[in-house]
Amino acid sequence: MATPSNVFLVTGAAGFLGKVVLEELLRQKDTLPVSSIILLIRPKQGETARQGFDKTIASSLCFSALPEGWEKSVEVIDSELALPRCGLADADFQHITETATHIIHAAGCVKFNSTLSEALSSNTDGALNVVELARSCRRLHRIVTTSTAYVSHPGTPALAQLGPVGHPNVYSLSKCLAEHLIFERRGNLPVTIVRPSIISAALRYPEPGWIDSRAAFAGLVLCFGKGILKVVNGRRDTQLDIIPVDEVASCLIREIFQPVAFAEDPSPARIAFSVTTSRYSLSINEICQLLQEFFHQIPETGGRRFRFIGRGWLFKFNEALHHSAPLTLHSVICRFKGRLELRRQSDKALKIVKAMNVAFSHYTRRTYEFQSEGPGEQFDPRQYITVACEGVRQHLMAG
Repeated sequence: MATPSNVFLVTGAAGFLGKVVLEELLRQKDTLPVSSIILLIRPKQGETARQGFDKTIASSLCFSALPEGWEKSVEVIDSELALPRCGLADADFQHITETATHIIHAAGCVKFNSTLSEALSSNTDGALNVVELARSCRRLHRIVTTSTAYVSHPGTPALAQLGPVGHPNVYSLSKCLAEHLIFERRGNLPVTIVRPSIISAALRYPEPGWIDSRAAFAGLVLCFGKGILKVVNGRRDTQLDIIPVDEVASCLIREIFQPVAFAEDPSPARIAFSVTTSRYSLSINEICQLLQEFFHQIPETGGRRFRFIGRGWLFKFNEALHHSAPLTLHSVICRFKGRLELRRQSDKALKIVKAMNVAFSHYTRRTYEFQSEGPGEQFDPRQYITVACEGVRQHLMAG
């Protein structure tokens, strides 16, 4: 039976990773053990966090294998992480600081093209406010916060240490700043920073292929499956480090149960990677071939293929030939025919694939070498890409 000392505070339950963390905590509640779970959720206009949780989060397929009525065992509190004290009411703040023993911070903005203010508010201010909340928790054993493996620069080994500030997008910049400030302000707080690579569909839990996020690799698969992505800005031999979301969730939970002796260390900060490493990663060329093979087997997407993978002026030429020209022409034709909705869809598709090739090119044009053990021999990257494709087809393409 769970001891009353293990009270988990979790952020980000509305997000892709946060849902899987919550599902794993609930599924293994007795064996971990977990006595109770508190969720910090930002309320939407006109409803409480609890109402929003019951309506949109608890109904997710992520939790379909849990016992009926599981949501009643979770405490939901209104919160705004970007505000001081995480925007908590006085009574909620007191309740959390007196009871919470473990904190998993999985909330954040994952968009590569977000504004600087949005990324800093969500990824930097939010993380620091959660750390300050943790410092006030009287019974805290450990806090684990989520960063990104891409705070490191390509071409140099990514080690478990702070990286230099200077990044290609505001996402990795905001995460890097958060890491530096957490280390600076942690005091003796037992904190672990987990750095995942590109998070995608589940490998095993809650079910193979489950995904509800169109971000990162899933967006690439989705756009190719829908027939709008035909050209990729990158090197064919670049290895793409894609990690299943349940592997990241398991890493966060493993880290939260670090031995007490570690928590008593005078310098308790720790960095852990959740990555597949180059040993268990595939090249862009291999991944694109697997995507073509997967969608070739499906009647409605059988004709899909990548027209070009490369960089420089050849990429720009092929992007114009296969993306800009046909989508712009289709938009013009729809305009003259008065088919405004189809015109809007064409314009949106062109905007999406252009933005994707800009934002994602940092990860497709160079290989990152992460110093980590990786998922182990049992992980088959080719099989996983197929699982991820099936997950995107089932859970995202219909939407």
